[in-house]
Amino acid sequence: MNTEHSRKKKILHFSDGILEVDEDETDLDSIIVEKTVNSFQENINIRALPWLDWILHMISQAGYKILAACDYAGGALADFFEITSPKYFLEMEAAKEMMKEEEDEQSVIAEKPSWQVNPMIDVISQQPNISNV
Repeated sequence: MNTEHSRKKKILHFSDGILEVDEDETDLDSIIVEKTVNSFQENINIRALPWLDWILHMISQAGYKILAACDYAGGALADFFEITSPKYFLEMEAAKEMMKEEEDEQSVIAEKPSWQVNPMIDVISQQPNISNV
């Protein structure tokens, strides 16, 4: 059996193309980072560009750098304020905790003998007689 066909491949779709990667690879993140970095680093001869193209190129490069700085600063601020968890994570955890407590209470009630008298035992099934009164 051919080992190349037996390997599982993952297909990653990018805006500039498709990349096939073995599913077993552990450096998937590094491949993606290299792919995105290479797509932004174009080898352009800046000296040969006309003024308008040069200005647009410089503005786009500045935009990429500002965006990267904002992304880094936003991630650092999110880590500082500890807001990296999902939006309703705390509420979901509290609801799960409450449900677990209710289940625990129900199991304790079911296991513990009742302190109340069973109402079926106290039922009088005969009519009172006048002679017994």
